[in-house]
Amino acid sequence: MSGNAFTACFPVKEPEILQPCNPSPCGPNSRCQDISGQAVCSCVLGLHRNPPACRPECIVNSDCPLNEACVNLKCRDPCPWILWRR
Repeated sequence: MSGNAFTACFPVKEPEILQPCNPSPCGPNSRCQDISGQAVCSCVLGLHRNPPACRPECIVNSDCPLNEACVNLKCRDPCPWILWRR
């Protein structure tokens, strides 16, 4: 408590602890790190672009260059060299 005990007392306010990542400003598929009191956003492992637009490398084949296909959310050569080397 603070103030004058003979006239009025007031509760002392606790200093507000800032948590820039709570709630997270980063968006889906991203993570937030508190660096020196600032929210720093990055995409979760395996996703690309910048928050809040984090997404897999590809979802459909047309997301990849013409010589690659979308395999497990990544653009890959649909005919690995090991198969045609035989």
